[in-house]
Order: sequence, then structure tokens, then C-alpha cells
Amino acid sequence: MNKRLIIIMGCLFFTLADLDAQTLVVDICNIRSASGQVQLSFYRNSKSFENDKPFLTRNYSKKHLREGKLRISINLEPGIWGVAMMDDENANGKMDYKALGIPKEGFGFSNYTKTIIRRPGFNEFKFPLGDDGARVIIRVNYL
Repeated sequence: MNKRLIIIMGCLFFTLADLDAQTLVVDICNIRSASGQVQLSFYRNSKSFENDKPFLTRNYSKKHLREGKLRISINLEPGIWGVAMMDDENANGKMDYKALGIPKEGFGFSNYTKTIIRRPGFNEFKFPLGDDGARVIIRVNYL
């Protein structure tokens, strides 16, 4: 009886916690290969980004990749967000580098379309997620 009550309360908690969540659609373009996985890191502010401490990190399969494009949807609570993306082509969970610290794998940031060599600041790729959800575009860069 107690186990059943705990399970019911747990389901209720997770259902209520998700009521405030809004859908973020992330459209990723310019992915060069179907190998590996895509890693998205979700940041809430500059400090978390500067310290490389994302609020949430998720890996996604590329099985729905079409012509270099992939669409991912996730439910997040409303607020200010920034998304950093890595094309983890060898699925080892980390960015691999060439000589001089140049990334071997692709990377990108929400609504940030500049071709960059430096890492942008959080304010350059943050966006609001409101009651109607949001859609962001990430263009993958390869150096």
C-alpha cells in the first residue's frame, strides 16, 4: 500500500513540475556527418556558461538527420536560456581538438550565426523562452 502511494505521489509531482514547462524547438543545420551524436548544453546565465556548468546537458541521436539538418524539441521552464551545441562525431562525450587547440568537431550556439574562432559570451546567444515556447537555430561551424 505504501509503495503504491509513493509511486502515485511521484507521478503527480513530475506531472505538476512539467506544467510550467514550455517547448523549445532547436533547429540545427550544417551537420556534416551522420556519425556520432549531437550534444546540447543548456545555460541559464553568464556565470554558468563562463564556468562551463550547464543547467542541463543532453545527447541526441542523429538518426533523423536529413540533408545536414536535425530538429530537436525539449521542454524547459520559461526564462532566459542559451544553448551550446557540439557535433560529437565519435560519440565520446567531449570535444576533440587538433593542434593549437582547434576543435576537430563541429560546434554552434543558439541564434548565433557568426563564424567564430573565439567562444562567444552568453549575451550573444541567449534568448527568452516564454509561455508560447520558442524556436532557435544553431548553425554548426567546423574549423
